[in-house]
Amino acid sequence: MQIQSQPSTQFARTLNRAPQPNNPQPPAEKPDLWNDGRPWNHYNQPAALVASDKDGRQTLSGFRWGWTEAPDKKDWEPHFQNTTVDTKKLKDVHFYLEHFYPAGHAALVFEFDGPAVQGADGKSTNKLVYSIEARRKEGETWTAARGLQKTMGIVHQLMTFEDAEQWVTRRQAASLETRRLDLSEEEKQRMLNTALKEAVADRTGEYYHTTRNSCYSGLQKVMCKALPEKGIMMMSPLTAGLIMRPDDFMTSQYNTVLKRMHIHSRETAQCYVPDAQMHPEKRAERLQKLSQPEWINGIARQSWFPTAARLTGGALGASLGAALSHNVLVAGVASYVAYRGAGIAADLVEGNATRNIAN
Repeated sequence: MQIQSQPSTQFARTLNRAPQPNNPQPPAEKPDLWNDGRPWNHYNQPAALVASDKDGRQTLSGFRWGWTEAPDKKDWEPHFQNTTVDTKKLKDVHFYLEHFYPAGHAALVFEFDGPAVQGADGKSTNKLVYSIEARRKEGETWTAARGLQKTMGIVHQLMTFEDAEQWVTRRQAASLETRRLDLSEEEKQRMLNTALKEAVADRTGEYYHTTRNSCYSGLQKVMCKALPEKGIMMMSPLTAGLIMRPDDFMTSQYNTVLKRMHIHSRETAQCYVPDAQMHPEKRAERLQKLSQPEWINGIARQSWFPTAARLTGGALGASLGAALSHNVLVAGVASYVAYRGAGIAADLVEGNATRNIAN
């Protein structure tokens, strides 16, 4: 039997020069997030409507009720269970903000008259938190840069307020604040019903975005959907609607957004700082950052302060614009920019002055 020899080197080169197919197959791409078979991070669970009745009670799955703590933060385990919410017992709605560098996290707190939030295990509470969050694959972390790409999904998470406080003040060693919204009884119900409806909506194919579809901007869209008569334009008119207003993506400026929606309350916000036993140094550091000189607080607590700051800023901007250009249009734009900038700064100072340490 004769064994064929291997092709000569010259023949192999000839084969390599042979015409290639006109439409070569591209290399396999990384699967889209929603077709990626890796498990989702188990810290979150989308909600689903299990049952409802004519008296306003809704039973929902995917409701989080706190954490089993562990020495290593990554080993904390969440507890989910079906939960019944008696929507007719709604008392108040609060805006919620977590403070952490370099941004923050926004949510809504719904407070009820009595223990209207009942878990399947018999536990009850009077506050639930509605939070729009990035839904990540197991092992992946959130970063602002990753949030600009289609790397994370979205989940509208429901949890108890105690769950949120435990996570923020004990695990994250951070702080949060809540401020009651100025809403009518009918507006409160619309806000709650809209939030619960959004929480159970199918989010398949929806992506988190650091500015356009985040915890903060997404929450503003939900609030505007619940109160369309108080809806706001989130894109800046100075950029022909191409760029968002600063206060619509800077979570620390939430008081400015609430004022634009006419639902801001000047009542004292409740601030929860890092746990005293677990994080005494972080607590002291946070208290220091939250403090302002008392003379500033005294001025900022006055009801006229935000308006005076805006008018002063607008006047100074107009004067500077006119002095530099001698053009009415330039002076007008400078006045508007200075008015808005002064308002954002004043609302931040006012917000810091009108809050109380709750824990």
